[in-house]
Amino acid sequence: GRAGETVLIPGIGSGVSIAMLQFARLCGARTIVTSSAHAKLKRAEALGAWAGIHYREEDVVRRVLALT
Repeated sequence: GRAGETVLIPGIGSGVSIAMLQFARLCGARTIVTSSAHAKLKRAEALGAWAGIHYREEDVVRRVLALT
């Protein structure tokens, strides 16, 4: 991602997805992350995720469209 772009990172929590979050943030992109665990979403938001979506409680497509 670049400055002004939005990046969707599904399944936040693994080392790879956390690295993707950090890389996208360093590039200036807004990041949206998904997870089925509230704790992982909270951690991602503490690391700078712009928005978190609990995919078992929310419609991911609808929420992403609303955010973007």
